[in-house]
Amino acid sequence: MAVKTHTLIACAHLAYRGKEIADLANQVGIVDPQHLPEPGSVSVVGIAGDELSVVRGDGDKVLPYTLWAELAKQVGGLELVEKVKAEAFTPAAPGETFFDAVLGGRKSEI
Repeated sequence: MAVKTHTLIACAHLAYRGKEIADLANQVGIVDPQHLPEPGSVSVVGIAGDELSVVRGDGDKVLPYTLWAELAKQVGGLELVEKVKAEAFTPAAPGETFFDAVLGGRKSEI
């Protein structure tokens, strides 16, 4: 694994576990513990673009499977994907209603 991969894994742990690992983060000097979130308050989504299928079958039709659909699936499962499918499965970028449904007013960093 490369340095970037290890950095992303560390960031995921810091985001998900937050203050629970504040002492360790402080010892290594990678982040000021006051900036860490409460454990479990952050949803961590990981998408490997090179492994994401770009199409999905629907009977005899082939439809796009987008990054947006995968984001919705990881945040809220198939129930959320069904709720936002009108915007998640099109070639166009989703709009405000998609992000309201998927992020629910939460802060996000992309």
